Amino acid sequence: MMTKQQKLAVLIDAENVSHTLIRSILLRAACYGSLIVKRAFADWSRPGMRRFKTVLHHHAIEPVHLFSYTPGLNAMDLVNTGQFDGVCLVSSDSDLTPLAFCLRREGVRVYGFG
Repeated sequence: MMTKQQKLAVLIDAENVSHTLIRSILLRAACYGSLIVKRAFADWSRPGMRRFKTVLHHHAIEPVHLFSYTPGLNAMDLVNTGQFDGVCLVSSDSDLTPLAFCLRREGVRVYGFG
């Protein structure tokens, strides 16, 4: 009997994760299901974000621009489409903790990577 593979969204806080870890994180996240959407959030105008460019292209990750004064990332509209069984949150700090709590309250499975 075949089991249904989870459909997952991967949301990356690119300002708090090294670009050198993205490949390993995506490989691990793929163990939990199909990575349907991959988005990296950052203020892409910052000079230090240039090193992410190759990683984004290589792994088909959609960059989403956040201005420095924008707190957190709004992922609820993505999750509310009903297309996903779970969300992989990638960050090395606690900025995404409120989002994780909100997702769990909505019944969405959350996987954390940092």
